[in-house]
Amino acid sequence: MFLVLNIISGMIAIPVPAIGVPFVLQNMLIMMTGGFLGKKYGTFLWIKYGVMTLFI
Repeated sequence: MFLVLNIISGMIAIPVPAIGVPFVLQNMLIMMTGGFLGKKYGTFLWIKYGVMTLFI
């Protein structure tokens, strides 16, 4: 599931030419997916991937 999320978010983020935009799109997608997965897994997903993308 996490691998699929990474691939999809990467495919959406790569075509955008602006530097900051891919990270915003990726975070939005991760948060939306986390919401669908529910509180337990969604929070973990947001912390794991959301925080990582902030420091890249």
